Amino acid sequence: MGFMNISIAGSDEASDFCSLVSEKIRKECKKELKNKANDYNTPGYINIALLLKSLISEENEFYFTYGEWSEIWQSLEDKFKNNKYNDCEELSEWVIKMNKISIKMK
Repeated sequence: MGFMNISIAGSDEASDFCSLVSEKIRKECKKELKNKANDYNTPGYINIALLLKSLISEENEFYFTYGEWSEIWQSLEDKFKNNKYNDCEELSEWVIKMNKISIKMK
């Protein structure tokens, strides 16, 4: 028995597990999008982008870009377009890139 990786072409059980975890994260991201910022806290859309940027790799990108994830990516891109914070350019560019990938996955 060989263990390959978590990609779609990798282990079936690992792939199923990643899909399950991805769906749970997506549901929490949907809730976090409603989190508004104030002077002392980071808004939800930035929290989501920071978390996803640290979680997503080339190997598991599929799990975070297919199906209903496109709604999350589009919401994030829209919010970054209206972003009032000056230090988020790199994160904003990454979100736009991920949204483009998500659109292709539809």
